Amino acid sequence: MDTNDRLSPETALGRLPPGARREQIIAAASTLFAARGYHGASMQDVGERVGMLKGSLYAHVANKEEMLLEIVSTTSRRFIDALTPVLTGDDQVSVRIRLGLRTHLGVIHTDPDAARVFMHEGRHLEGRPRLWIEEAHNRYERIWRQAFEDGVRLSEFRHDLDTTAATLLALSVGNWITTRQGQVGDITNDIADSFSSVLLAGCLV
Repeated sequence: MDTNDRLSPETALGRLPPGARREQIIAAASTLFAARGYHGASMQDVGERVGMLKGSLYAHVANKEEMLLEIVSTTSRRFIDALTPVLTGDDQVSVRIRLGLRTHLGVIHTDPDAARVFMHEGRHLEGRPRLWIEEAHNRYERIWRQAFEDGVRLSEFRHDLDTTAATLLALSVGNWITTRQGQVGDITNDIADSFSSVLLAGCLV
């Protein structure tokens, strides 16, 4: 048996580089917040999950809100970085929307816990962090809305298309997927294409 296999969880964790310990703590918080909700998980729960005493966590994170902010802000950047080149590219707008939904669901598939926290638990942030996250959500919505507006401007989509409603419908796909506990791993491009076909049917001229 390897020596590390005989170490207690906290002793083994203590041998990780400081950055890796923090990453492990944030990942544990993400899993717990996704499963139980932000208010349903405590610092002690996080400590137990990573094999650390509650007091030891404070050497790596200040509090629960700091962990929530990191999860939400990191996931927000993933969505924006992944979707911006897709939705603002040179393809036909209908192709951009189809690829956009594939990419959106792909981000969720990569880290479903973090996506669930981003979409449903960020509202528990307060003060300036909440404003930052609201702006991140608004920025992401603007990227989608601009794509639909391009479709109208280029006469690919109906001239009377409600681009705000179309944006909300597109993003609702992601919101719905993250409520399907245990089924996010079944996300495929076929699912994304099915949703986009329904969505585009109401947009095309």
